Amino acid sequence: MKENSNKLRKDFLISFFKLFDATIKNININSETITGILSWKNEDDTQEISWHLPNENVDFDDTIELIDYVLANKLIDGDKITVSEKDLIQKLNLAGWDSQKAIRSIDNLCGISIKMVDNGEETDSFSVHF
Repeated sequence: MKENSNKLRKDFLISFFKLFDATIKNININSETITGILSWKNEDDTQEISWHLPNENVDFDDTIELIDYVLANKLIDGDKITVSEKDLIQKLNLAGWDSQKAIRSIDNLCGISIKMVDNGEETDSFSVHF
């Protein structure tokens, strides 16, 4: 079960950072935190990250599905979803999502905050908002 949970978290991070056009590598998972290093195509700069895992159960499968939808429909600009939450829910409904799943997945995605680590200190965060 724990291995499966860690794989899902890892899959989520890979998907999440696609929103930022970044690739994550050197992923290290312990019981409370996941760390890794981000890189971007055609850039030498990298960014260490640290994600303090949420205590509550997050449906990562649905959140990954939401990220895939947002990317496929080009509804992201930087860290901002380019339509209103209401419009996104309507679009998801038209795509076959029930409203509860849509709202829960949006809340999960917008509730994620992954810290940047610079010189060993947590600084800014990667997050998604409207």
